Amino acid sequence: MAIETSAESGSIIGVAMFKAQFADRLVERERYDEAAQLLDEAQPVIERERPGAVPMIHGSRALLNLKAGRVEDAARHMRQSLDYYRTPPIRRPDLLAELLLYTSDLASRRGVGNEGAIILGAAAKLVEEIGMKSSKGFNQEEARLRAVLEAPLGADRYAEQFHRGQATPISDVVALAIDVCDRIPSEVPAAEPAQAIEDDLTPRERDVLK
Repeated sequence: MAIETSAESGSIIGVAMFKAQFADRLVERERYDEAAQLLDEAQPVIERERPGAVPMIHGSRALLNLKAGRVEDAARHMRQSLDYYRTPPIRRPDLLAELLLYTSDLASRRGVGNEGAIILGAAAKLVEEIGMKSSKGFNQEEARLRAVLEAPLGADRYAEQFHRGQATPISDVVALAIDVCDRIPSEVPAAEPAQAIEDDLTPRERDVLK
């Protein structure tokens, strides 16, 4: 209904932005094909009418591919979105915090634990500074990634790297996150115990493995 209303009112960019936002909701529900279709429809309009919002589209594509298990595609889109934050000021710290969270997830999936912990520490610090933790469900995802990253690093090493990330200038963390994205294709997937892998799968992914 909102899409139809925007279209009738002639707000082409409004329709495109709504589609991009709705795509994120569909990703949360694991409806990846539908989300990809909406992003395909929205991206050309946003590139033409509001180019400053293009990093948001790449961020949405990064999340979609990450959740769907397409790690290299996720890294490619993540890098394109992170490029927007290379130079201060940081205009959307909330989006940057989410990108850093996703990049930490990427690092954990490819065994780049030290960098993942540093990036996660920076993301947590940024989220705390802007007060978005409770509204974005950041706490739960941070706890999950902490457990994943702590396993190979050990609690002490993880804590050291996490606190290092909190103390590192955000521009340096962005540069590190971009470097991690660039390295993803050449990194070997992280090994996990079979049960841990199964527990982390969605019902849809478990069916694929049967």
